Amino acid sequence: MAPSPVLVREGKGRGIFAEDIVGTAQEVITREVRLMLEYIEILESFPEELREPMLKLIGSVEDRILSRLEVTKGDFLSLRDAIKELAEAQRKSEERITKLEAAVERLEEAIEKLAEAQRRTEERVDRLEKAVEELAEAQRKSEERITKLEAAVERLEEAIEKLTEAQRRTEERIDRLEKVVERLAEAQRRTEERVDKLAEIDRSIEIKIGALGARWGIGSETAFRNAIRGILEEVGFHVERYLKFDEEGMVFGRPDQVELDIVMRDKKVFLIEIKSSVSRGDVSIFERKARFYQEKEDKTVDRKIIISPFLDPGAEDMARGFGIEVFTDANQVG
Repeated sequence: MAPSPVLVREGKGRGIFAEDIVGTAQEVITREVRLMLEYIEILESFPEELREPMLKLIGSVEDRILSRLEVTKGDFLSLRDAIKELAEAQRKSEERITKLEAAVERLEEAIEKLAEAQRRTEERVDRLEKAVEELAEAQRKSEERITKLEAAVERLEEAIEKLTEAQRRTEERIDRLEKVVERLAEAQRRTEERVDKLAEIDRSIEIKIGALGARWGIGSETAFRNAIRGILEEVGFHVERYLKFDEEGMVFGRPDQVELDIVMRDKKVFLIEIKSSVSRGDVSIFERKARFYQEKEDKTVDRKIIISPFLDPGAEDMARGFGIEVFTDANQVG
């Protein structure tokens, strides 16, 4: 049976196989043989009685050496074949080792790259962890603010509910007050209407009483005229007194003083005759007064108005024939 290959590693890329061991054994045997020959030469110099014991000793040594040499020769061929196999295995191992070393170098480079990538990744992870911590802190603060805002919103909602209820009650009170005010306003309006009517009635009564007094000699025509002028001014008319002497007697058929009430409104001229009672003769005189005014003042008369609570039969028709407007109440003049 061939001896098993033996490999002893001695440094990187170098090996000692069984072939080296065999060579070393042969060298040892050779040295031993040389030593035995030297021993024989030395024995020849010994006395004869000592040579035989020495020869036996040498023979024994030779037998031992030869025995060892025969075993070595017997195993030499097998050992050579084993050495060839070991050499081939060694070559293949060296190739594999070379490949493994190249792979190891590549792995080392890859590991270095991976280590660098790992370092960068760890740096990024550190930055991300820091950013996550900052975001977590910001989230915590946001949640605290949200909690406070929610509490504030709840308080506001409660306040709004209370205000809404108060507003509803206020609106109800306002509605009731508005209804009361409307009723009061309506009552006030009706009261004012009644007061206005009473005032008109009172004024009309005063005018008629004054007219009656003037007609029957109670009071004066001047007082009646002044009262009517006051009423006209209350309703927006400004009354001026016109006095001019009629030398030709156009109005009365003889020279005399002509008296008229004139109202200027919107650049228009109104001639007004105010009397407690009007006859047909009074209508005729008023018409002549209007012609006298137009001729002497060279102005166009836009309206001719008679105000009197009492008119004789035929006086109103005659006035209309001259284009004169007749009113029994100063408030009717517009």
